[in-house]
Amino acid sequence: ITETVLATSTGKILLGTDQGLFQYDPVLNSITDLQLGQAHIRRIYESSERVLWVGTDKGLFRLDGGNWQREFEGQAINTIGQNKQSILRVGTSDGLYQLHNGEWISELDVAVNCFTQLADGTLLVGSNGGLRMKPPVDETIAMRTLLPGKLIGGLFMASDGTLWCRSMA
Repeated sequence: ITETVLATSTGKILLGTDQGLFQYDPVLNSITDLQLGQAHIRRIYESSERVLWVGTDKGLFRLDGGNWQREFEGQAINTIGQNKQSILRVGTSDGLYQLHNGEWISELDVAVNCFTQLADGTLLVGSNGGLRMKPPVDETIAMRTLLPGKLIGGLFMASDGTLWCRSMA
């Protein structure tokens, strides 16, 4: 079963399946196994630096010089994204992490299903227990919870600036 698809900046079409990661070549009409193993691929993301990140049910992988490097182990990867300042974040079954100077920094220690950052820098995080919000003003302020107890499964910022939230609310 194909879970996710990504067309890369180099024109490659990547297919994330419940049996691993594959690349489709439309010219040759062929599929190549990208040798990530029998992992259940949940997310594929290409960063602004053109680094390929693959989230599975058992961890996060980064393609580095043609070789797969494991970044997280034992956590299901629910979402991967980058803001306009090129800060890469990963939402997992155990929390939200930010890549800072080559190190993963924990920002939140609950299951994270989705996140987005507003133009003013406010970080919104969808979790199993509500919508978390962290204003950009003060780094010492903990995240506030909106819609407490509600599963937030997705956040989407429309081109007109409207924020859509998929939830159980």
